[in-house]
Amino acid sequence: MTFKDSLAFLKSKDFTMVRYERKGYDAFLKEAKLKPNYPYILIAGSNGKGSTARYISSIYHEAKYNVGSFLSPWLHTPKEGILYKGKPIKEETFTRIFEKYLPLFKKYNLSSFEITTAIMMEYFNEIHPDIAVIECGMGGEMDATNIHGSSPILSIITSVSLEHKAFLGNTTDKIAEAKAGIFRKNVPALIGSMDSKAYEVIKKRADDLLISLYNAPIPSDFLISGRTSSFLYKENERIELSSPAYSLALDAALAIKATRILSSQFPCSFKALKHGLKVPPLPARFEIQDHVIFDGAHNPEATKSLVKSLEYFLDNTKLVTLFASFKDKEYQQELALLKKISTAIYLTTFPHSRARMKDDYSFLDYPFIRDPFAAIEQLKKEYPEHYILVTGSLAFALYMAERGRKDVL
Repeated sequence: MTFKDSLAFLKSKDFTMVRYERKGYDAFLKEAKLKPNYPYILIAGSNGKGSTARYISSIYHEAKYNVGSFLSPWLHTPKEGILYKGKPIKEETFTRIFEKYLPLFKKYNLSSFEITTAIMMEYFNEIHPDIAVIECGMGGEMDATNIHGSSPILSIITSVSLEHKAFLGNTTDKIAEAKAGIFRKNVPALIGSMDSKAYEVIKKRADDLLISLYNAPIPSDFLISGRTSSFLYKENERIELSSPAYSLALDAALAIKATRILSSQFPCSFKALKHGLKVPPLPARFEIQDHVIFDGAHNPEATKSLVKSLEYFLDNTKLVTLFASFKDKEYQQELALLKKISTAIYLTTFPHSRARMKDDYSFLDYPFIRDPFAAIEQLKKEYPEHYILVTGSLAFALYMAERGRKDVL
């Protein structure tokens, strides 16, 4: 079997937005006798979990720990999301583990994400990282990364927003309940900012499980310098980031707090913390190419944070927005927020089975340009003094940003 064969099988098992249960997955884990045998941090949340995971991983890497990371979504293949010491799992290793468990993958009809999570666990069990930083997929309680009978050393919920309502619930308190499913008795938990209803649900779960619940600090004295930023950590110490995005400062603050909570188990110096947080952000997280900003904000909460970042960054420069969304997202609220800071908004689509097409926007009074790359070129000509924002979906922003990077090369 080849790596391409494994990818073809995974593609046939993409049940995203179709199935959300774990009966087969739990049966697989039991028969395979598979669970983590390494210390790990588990991160759930509507927004910011990928960047928070990246920052924590980078800090521990700078502190000379051997760090495993599991991040999603990936751009091309799932091996990009399984990292050890910052490097992706090798294709031959991925394929070997895939082939080892293939009969059980078939027997229990696992989804592509469940399969990839299982491969990650087996890989990390083999190489024994000092610590692993694991990003949940959707939700928390039902997520494949949430292994029943196993406990992380720290649980993190970065945020709670209205998304995936068909699976997680149609209110923030119900979504918070789903995400709090990653909590374990006597395991500390860390949370970012969220509304009072979500907080009350999470606080109750923490109290029921005798959990120490920590709140991440809000970055103070946030400053932008060109395409970087900084905020105050202690009275005379500033943290520098390789991005001007305020949203990433929030994620960095979460990462700092996480490493402080675990300082007795995994001590790291302030120097390692500062250097770790200078890591370049993940693709399409306020990624700037010339005068185009690519950002994967895909729900109202993320869009509010994006708007705040733009208000800091733009100064007196104007903005025009190119927007594309998945069909299951709260796009009307996102557009209402973006309208406040945009000279104009244009709609488009991109190659994805869940992407909205022109008819899905039929009642909105915004121009629609089917080809997003043609739209970028048109906006550059019509708005030469503006920044162009490409947003509405992480998949869309990633797709567009990658093309932009290739064009530069």
